Amino acid sequence: GDNMPNAWEYVWAFDPADPLDAMDDADADGYPNVYECVHDTDPRKATSAPDEGGLDPVPTPTIAVTTNGAHTIQSALDAATNTYDIVRVSAGVYSITNDIDFHAGRTVLLLAGSGAQATVLDGGDSVRLIDFPSGVGPHTALTGFTLQDGRAAEGGAIRCEGASPLISQCIVTNCHATADGCGLFVSDGSPRVVNCTFADNSADDDGGGVRSKSQSAPVFVDCVVSNNAAKHGGGMHWTSSTGTVVNCVVSDNVAEKDGGGIYGRETDASFDACLITRNLAKDDGGGIRCTNASPSFVACVISANTAHDHGGGFYGNDSGALLDGCLISGNTA
Repeated sequence: GDNMPNAWEYVWAFDPADPLDAMDDADADGYPNVYECVHDTDPRKATSAPDEGGLDPVPTPTIAVTTNGAHTIQSALDAATNTYDIVRVSAGVYSITNDIDFHAGRTVLLLAGSGAQATVLDGGDSVRLIDFPSGVGPHTALTGFTLQDGRAAEGGAIRCEGASPLISQCIVTNCHATADGCGLFVSDGSPRVVNCTFADNSADDDGGGVRSKSQSAPVFVDCVVSNNAAKHGGGMHWTSSTGTVVNCVVSDNVAEKDGGGIYGRETDASFDACLITRNLAKDDGGGIRCTNASPSFVACVISANTAHDHGGGFYGNDSGALLDGCLISGNTA
């Protein structure tokens, strides 16, 4: 089911029973394991020389994009019609004038080969940067970009509607949503977000960093959500959705009303080993605000958050939240 033959997984010490390891990156070279499998490269070696068996360490990109080359990022994605094609983007600043649209039903890796610090997609404060439409599956990936100065009603940087891609090693900054979910807007989708930073973004309504709604189930691992602002849920806003947040930092976010760090309504999202700190709500729930919700917080630190009205660290209304093994200290209201 994960497009990696069991025999290949045994050879490279992966688990054939674990479908999620297909999109892990064992050698941290930017290429998920399944792409290394399909392109017949070494998934556990990121150096420049072939390994002892003669395998190259990294796949050759299907299509290369440079700042002055024949392909734009969009035209490269349009041309990537084979399953597990790789579009590798060279270092530089790319001015984006229309949403970069992934194609439903295709499986492609869009990779910044030199990483987020060197590869920037700039929306000029006028357009959304990335759009994942319904039908984009879990083996499509966006890896290693800085996304800055995007603007849209929903998802100033990234919109993910009915889609479940991997988003990894990205920096999302200085974007704006005139409605919801500035950094990442998720509706009826299940993206997996790994080692990403959402910082200095703003939304006029809900979710300055992240907005999850409408039966979504996103997963966040090793992410930072910091210095974002919104009316509700300065850092993250969850409504009628579930999801998992593991080993993430939610800090220094501001809500003009409720939920400086996190706002949850009708959600049972789980937060494990997270740091929720120095967030501010000008009404209730400096760190966390829950309404008719049952999220869980396990082994989290909730500290130094501030609310001008109620619940410096946590405020719940008609909620059955679970807090297990958490350290809650230094919050004020």
